[in-house]
Amino acid sequence: MNQNQDVLAEPTSAAATRGTTGRMPDSEAIDQRLLTRHMLEGYVRSEIICDEHGLPYDYRFLDVNPAFEAMAGITAGDLIGKTANQIFPETEKYWIDIYGAVALSGKAVTFERQLFGNADHFFKIFAYSPATMQFVILCTDISEARQLQDEMKKGRNLRSIGVLVSGIAHDFNNILTGVLGNISLMKMHLRDDKKICGIVREAEKASRRAKQLTNQLLAYSEGNDQQRQALPMAQLIKDTVSFIFSGTGAEHRLSVPDDLWPAIVDEGQLYQVLNSLISNAGEAVSDRKPIEIVAENHTVHGLRAALPQGDYVRVSVSDHGIGIPEGHLARIFEPYFTTKKDREGLGLAVLKGILDEYDGHVQVESTEGSGATFFVYLPASPDAVMVDEPPEALDSPGGSGRILVMDDEEAIRKLMKNYLGQIGYDVEVCDDGLQAMDHYRKACDAGTPFDVVILDLTIPGGGGGREIISQMRKIDATVKAIVSSGYVNDPVINNYKAHGFCAVLLKPYDVRELRKVLRDVTTSVTVEN
Repeated sequence: MNQNQDVLAEPTSAAATRGTTGRMPDSEAIDQRLLTRHMLEGYVRSEIICDEHGLPYDYRFLDVNPAFEAMAGITAGDLIGKTANQIFPETEKYWIDIYGAVALSGKAVTFERQLFGNADHFFKIFAYSPATMQFVILCTDISEARQLQDEMKKGRNLRSIGVLVSGIAHDFNNILTGVLGNISLMKMHLRDDKKICGIVREAEKASRRAKQLTNQLLAYSEGNDQQRQALPMAQLIKDTVSFIFSGTGAEHRLSVPDDLWPAIVDEGQLYQVLNSLISNAGEAVSDRKPIEIVAENHTVHGLRAALPQGDYVRVSVSDHGIGIPEGHLARIFEPYFTTKKDREGLGLAVLKGILDEYDGHVQVESTEGSGATFFVYLPASPDAVMVDEPPEALDSPGGSGRILVMDDEEAIRKLMKNYLGQIGYDVEVCDDGLQAMDHYRKACDAGTPFDVVILDLTIPGGGGGREIISQMRKIDATVKAIVSSGYVNDPVINNYKAHGFCAVLLKPYDVRELRKVLRDVTTSVTVEN
């Protein structure tokens, strides 16, 4: 009975019922064997074996009950009369000393440990001495309770990670706002340099991809759904695949028809699905053979089909690698199933979870030694009309009026001051709620109120837009306030009008989005709440 580390406890009250030595009276010992036959706990009675110096070095099994036989997977006939070192050659001296101390001193102990070489099973052990030089251990299987405790601990850890991830994603969205905004300004000043403009556009694409990923992190950490809508798939898949392979050096072949149907997806989740499949394919290929990605329209007919009847965009990812063993095919989408070292086995499980959430599907075909093909089915909307709204032009007419911006990110304050000043606005900036209220009161008292205020929702230490909008509305009930935040799923963002705001500016944003929101707000008619 070797295994692992354990924590010894003080003698339990059960020991006290047996007197100061923890030993049973002889009359109780006579009936002990009969009593143990029907116990659910494992019962083992042993005698300690000492050397010439009186120090324990082994113990001999005297009796076991059926419950212990079942737990250990060994019969009483194979145990009784044998020593621990004969039956379990790897028995640690530590445990012989523990049980020897119980037998020699009569002091009972309680602890938890793994037994029988099974890492998935934990037992609560109560050891006491029924007679001189003997000890009894009672084993209670607490595996389910330990698993429940472990799951609860994992849940607490996941919630803590969620809070951490949410904060990191919010901070990253703040940084991205400065990046995207300044990229937009660069495009304004580099219109005539096509080469540099091309580089800047690639930087903008990468920044927008980062925006999608941070929004995914926020959605997962806060347990909210992604924004799914019918999207034009042909260019989206091309852009996504191109981004995934950029800088990898891997070979791939992509086939996407121009008439590919729109599909109901979240752009960020589509990236995650394709990235997971392409990464798996890349790991399976050792000879640089190209990974093949094919997108096509697919309609499912028939009641017995594996998929519900309907229209789908089917995307297949094929490799010419080692393939998947037949015995693994049924398990590859199970959480934590992996055949690779240093991997968690979550990639395909998460992929399947994403698709299951909105009636998508994933299938795999593979022959060991001949590669594998994964098929992803995305619910399609063939009749959806894709209307491309022209983006706000960088050089469209600016505006006029006074704007107050409160944001704790210096890069955003500089961007606002620089850009809005260039297009005709009079801008004041500050970094917390106290300063914002001071600017606001002074402007109203001077008869030069702000036409629009842009308030960061959360400020470290308090005093963000959430807190000060009500104070501003007490001064001027018609205040036109825009709430800005990287927390895309915050209740204030989702129901901003009820909290006194007239528009939302989600971080990260570029100057086109900023200009559009400002134009909509300044041309709207404010209704007092």
